[in-house]
Amino acid sequence: MQKIVNESTQPNKLVFLHGWGMSSHIFHPVIEKMNSWADIVSADLPGYNDNAVAQSQSLSFEEYAGLTASQLPDNSVLIGWSLGGLVAQQIALAFPHKIRKLILLCSSPCFVETESWRGIKPAVLDSFKSQLKHDYQKLLDRFLAIQAMGSESARNDVKNLRELLRGTSAPSEATLAQGLEFLHSVDLRDQVGDIRQPTLRIYGSQDSLVPKKQGEQIEVYCPNSEKYLIPKASHAPFISHESLFIDKIMEFYSL
Repeated sequence: MQKIVNESTQPNKLVFLHGWGMSSHIFHPVIEKMNSWADIVSADLPGYNDNAVAQSQSLSFEEYAGLTASQLPDNSVLIGWSLGGLVAQQIALAFPHKIRKLILLCSSPCFVETESWRGIKPAVLDSFKSQLKHDYQKLLDRFLAIQAMGSESARNDVKNLRELLRGTSAPSEATLAQGLEFLHSVDLRDQVGDIRQPTLRIYGSQDSLVPKKQGEQIEVYCPNSEKYLIPKASHAPFISHESLFIDKIMEFYSL
């Protein structure tokens, strides 16, 4: 996470955490447009891209979040997308001094579907684990397609995501397998009500990974958080609905 290690601990620093299989590069277009009003940095999760040297594969989820938190400036406004949002929630719970405000982008305290909870079907995650052992690139292409599914600009969204990832280092199989296990097993629903930082939850109405119905269910566990649903967006609204996304972040950041 070398990109964010510095002497500054300014209270208004805005930090982005990416999702599974991705890198901090995916946020570069929106960061370029937001730099005029915020001090912004993007972070690679342990095991990814610029932070690939981090020895994280044997860590528990709590330890993984702790390693991530140790490299964040204090009092950040933290934006966690997808898996990055799951990590961000654990940081908010265990290291509250690190986060002044929390923004969860297409994320959840529990990603896997159960009889009473909408989410990713366990069989889908199992198929990801199986395919990871044989063809990572094919799995990544499939995952990018799922992220954009339902968006009116799905084909263009996938193209943009793929271009933003071009030239970044592919995470190891162990790192990717670890992330899939976190998505499959971590359940913070009974804990997220203890998060005290102002929290904004952003969803896409067409997201198949974090369905909008789940956004309604999460309100039971996070009644004091704010929810914002972006119409016709899927799992990557910072790509498909850039202006709406930036406007909402600016509004919440400035409060």
